[in-house]
Formats: sequence, structure tokens, C-alpha cells
Amino acid sequence: MKIYTNILLSLYSLVFLALTGLGIYLYPLSGDLTRIGGFTENNFRGQLPLQAVTHSLSDFDQYDHYYDVIILGDSFSQNRQYGWQQHFAINTGLSITTLHVNSVSIEELLAHPVFIQHPPKLLIYETAERRLNSRLNKKQQSCGDNAHDLAIKKISIASITPEIVTVQAEEKNYLEVDYEQAVSFLKANYRNHVENRPRTISLELTTEQLFSHKKPDRLLVLKKDFSKRKWPTTTFNNSLCTLKNYQRLVQKNGKTWFVSMIAPDKLTAYTPYIKPNYSLPESFLENFQKQGGFQNIDLLTPLSQAIQHEQQDIYLPNDSHWSEAGHKIVAKSLLDFLINHNIIKN
Repeated sequence: MKIYTNILLSLYSLVFLALTGLGIYLYPLSGDLTRIGGFTENNFRGQLPLQAVTHSLSDFDQYDHYYDVIILGDSFSQNRQYGWQQHFAINTGLSITTLHVNSVSIEELLAHPVFIQHPPKLLIYETAERRLNSRLNKKQQSCGDNAHDLAIKKISIASITPEIVTVQAEEKNYLEVDYEQAVSFLKANYRNHVENRPRTISLELTTEQLFSHKKPDRLLVLKKDFSKRKWPTTTFNNSLCTLKNYQRLVQKNGKTWFVSMIAPDKLTAYTPYIKPNYSLPESFLENFQKQGGFQNIDLLTPLSQAIQHEQQDIYLPNDSHWSEAGHKIVAKSLLDFLINHNIIKN
């Protein structure tokens, strides 16, 4: 019995020491791709500093009084330090609130007492590309026209100067031991290699110039980015029609402009630089820009152009979302679109 106990204690000690060593080695997790995928921040955390606002210029998850702009978006609109709406607010001076698209629908928002009594000047609907099939693939009776758009007043803007701070990449404190992260890392790798159910995919790139992390020849993406291969053929037409009808419903009051924008999947944005030994899904984002009758902002083109010019970390190396540089491009694309379409006074 004593021998058995000693063996058991020795095993527990070895496991404890292994977890301690792993917990010391691992950087604190900050990216969704590293967190759920079993990849380390040590190899995939970006090295570039960022500039962030000291106080968010958008409210979040609240709508109890008038705002100039309402954003109905998903995780691409939830960055409170340097998200695209922070940059949009700086360049326009407009008051903004951001609501999560999973918490309130367009119909519920339009029926909200504040919206009815004090309609905003602009409603921006943002969704990730990978969510098109689940969010917008709804069978529509028809796609209505928007003949009343011209009655809506142009929006006046004025830039503001917020307090900005520079944030350097976090340094590792080797005195910290994060056992929870170590266990999570082991579970993710068990899921990847034993159960063969990876949630993050690592792809090989043709260039090492696009990211600032220690493995610049590798691209981490969500496995969900590959789901487009299984989408029904109705997804594009139904999504297009749904957005047109959203625009019709919102602008029907003659006071609120509506624009939509689709955040390209990281896989879509970097497809031209992935080595040709993978079976990649096709994206139909470019087809949206060829359609008339609705106000949809092309984000793929400006993001792709920045990547083509080898601007690093347009998407975060360890995450499926945009970096500060990516958010700035999105904000500029939005503002340019609103000016060019006579929605905002220049």
C-alpha cells in the first residue's frame, strides 16, 4: 500500500511540475485563435505597438436616449480600445452606441420607443462573412425599392481630438503561473490531435512579410471560415435581398440612413497568399459590390490592398479579427463611402 501511495504521489508531483512549467512558459492568452486552438501566444502574438483611446467613444449594449449613430454588429464591432467606431467617432464627432446583433433584431430596434421618438441619423449593420448563412439567408417575399432615400437629410460632421495612448506588446512575467491556461492548452491539443476536432487551422503562407509574430510563414484561421463550402446556393441571393429589405425598413422613416458592411473572414482576406496545397472555399463578397439598390460598403478591397502592400497585422496574428491597422482601414472606408454617396456632408 505504501509503495502504491508513493507511486501515486510521484505521478501527481510530475503532473504538477509539468503544469507549472507549462504555465510559466505560456504567455497570457489574448487571441481567440490561440485560445481555442491550442496554439501558444509565444509564437503567434503580434509584436507591433498600437494606439488606443483612453475612454471609448462609443457606448456599448445600451440604448436609453438619442444617438446620432446606432451600430448593430457582432464581434468585429466590440473592440473598445481601438475599434473602427472609435476612429469613425474621431473623424465625425457623432455620438454612437453599439448593440450586439445577437441581442436585438432590426425589427426590435425599429420598434424601440427611443428609435421611434428620436430616430438616429445613421444605422450601420455589420456582420462577419462566416455568419451570412445563419444571419441573412432568409427567404424574402420581395426586395423593395428605396425611392424615398432622397428625402433623408445629409449628416453634418465635425472631428474631435480624444486622448490617445500607445500600448506596447505585453512582456511576459515569468513569475506568473497560469494553471488554468496550461490545462486549457492541453485540452485544446487533445481535441486537435486525438479527437481530430480542431477549432483553429494553421495554414502555410507563400510569404513571411504579412505578420509580426515569430512564425510569419503560418496563418491561423477559424475552422468556421471553411464552412462556406457547405452553404446552400440560396445564401447569396437571400442575403442580398435581406440587406435590401433592412435598408428599406430603416429608411422608410425618411430620417435614418442605413448602410451595411460585411467583415471578410481572415481566410478570405489572405487567400492569395496561402500555399496552393489546401482546399479553400470560395467567397462571394465581391459579388455584393456588383449589385445595385442597396448601400453596402466594400471592405474586402481596401483590406486586401493593404495586405498586398505587405502592411503587417491587418488581421491580428493570434486572432480572427482586425488589428488597429485593420480597424482604421474599415473606418476610413466607411467615411469615404458615406461622403461619396452624399450621406455625409464633406
